[in-house]
Amino acid sequence: MKPEIEFVYTNYSEETLVEREISKTDVENTILNPDIILEGKKRRKIANKIIGEKLLRVVFEGCAKTYIVITAYYTKKQCKVKDAKGGSLKIFLNSSSFIWFRASKTEANVLRIISDAPAKEQAESIMEEAVNLVKNK
Repeated sequence: MKPEIEFVYTNYSEETLVEREISKTDVENTILNPDIILEGKKRRKIANKIIGEKLLRVVFEGCAKTYIVITAYYTKKQCKVKDAKGGSLKIFLNSSSFIWFRASKTEANVLRIISDAPAKEQAESIMEEAVNLVKNK
């Protein structure tokens, strides 16, 4: 039997979900099945998921059984995914950050992951999440 998962919404998140026309189903799916999770401020996490043409970001606390939703929003600038030639995938998280997965051109069975962001800590956080995605399949 699957353990029960509880989602607790702050008053602020309840109000903003209505204002921004974001469904709780999309919020919960983004937390449970994110494309990537980044570290936020105050030990919070930011789950990111592409939904249609938009990138939904959900700021939350907690893990495993109880998740506290702080806020959720669509980015103004869409996350762009570029399927480049030669076995690579580049994801632009915003205008100044990206993660790039590509097969090595010189070594067999080697996947290279490159991240970039304005701050070193952001780039490292993006890289950590990318590596976790690859390891966990």
